[in-house]
Amino acid sequence: MPDGAQGAIEWAQSMDPIAKAISSIVILLLAGLLLFLLWQEPGTKKETSTPASAISQSGNVASSSQSGGVTAGLCINNQAPPVTEQQKEQALSSLQSEIEELAQFPNRPDTPEPRTLLERVTIAKTPHLLFVILTKYYKPTILSVPKFGKELFEFKTKYYSYESSQFDFEKMVTDEIGKIVAVRFRQAWSMYFQYYLLRSAGHTQQQIIDGGNFLNYDITWDETERVYTELSKNLAIGKAMEKSFSGQKSVLEAATNILDGFKHP
Repeated sequence: MPDGAQGAIEWAQSMDPIAKAISSIVILLLAGLLLFLLWQEPGTKKETSTPASAISQSGNVASSSQSGGVTAGLCINNQAPPVTEQQKEQALSSLQSEIEELAQFPNRPDTPEPRTLLERVTIAKTPHLLFVILTKYYKPTILSVPKFGKELFEFKTKYYSYESSQFDFEKMVTDEIGKIVAVRFRQAWSMYFQYYLLRSAGHTQQQIIDGGNFLNYDITWDETERVYTELSKNLAIGKAMEKSFSGQKSVLEAATNILDGFKHP
C-alpha cells in the first residue's frame, strides 16, 4: 500500500470516536453537494412571466391556437372587463356598431337559437338578437352608450328575466302534459305544448294544421286539441300563459324603441 494512503488510514484510526463521527458527516454532506451539482442541467433558466404578446390590446386573453384571439372590446364569458381608456373606447365602439347593424338589418338569421319555444316561434326576432349582443358586454360599457345606455342595460335585465320566466313556464306546462298523455317521450310532450301555445295565441285548430304538421309519435290533432282543452281549465297555467304573452309584448316594444333610436339618431 502506498505511504500516503497508509498514513491516512493510520491518522483516521488515531482519531477519537466523536471526531470520527463529525468527519463522516462532513464527508457525506460534501459528497451529497457534489452529486447535486453534477445532476443539475447546465443552462437551466428561471421561469418567466407571460409575455405581453399573449394578451390582446383589449385586455382579453388571446387563444394560442387562433391568430385573431378574442375580438377587441368584447367581454365574453370569463374574460376581464375593459380597464384602460383604449379598451373602454374599443368596447363601446364595438357595441354601438353591433346595435346599429341590427337596427339596419333586423331580419338577419337569429343566432344562437333561443332557449324557449315562444322565442323560436315568434316572428319578431329583434328582442332576442339585441339581447344576444348585450350579453357580450359588461354593465359599464353598456351604460356608456350615448343617449341609450340606461335603456340598453334595463332591456338586458328585462329580457333575461322574461326568458328565464318563460323557460320555467314551459317546463312546468310540459310536465303537466306528461301527466295526461299516454306517450312517454318528452319530445312528444313538447309537441303538445307547441299546439297549446299556438292555440293560446289565438290560432284555430285548422290554422295550425294548415301551417304544417309538426306532430309525431302517432299523436293526432284531435288528441292535441283534447290536451289544450284540459290545460285551458287550469287557472294557474292560464295566468302564467298571459304573463308570458305580456312579457313578450313588453320586450318587443322596448327593443323596437331602442333600435328606432339608432336608425334615427
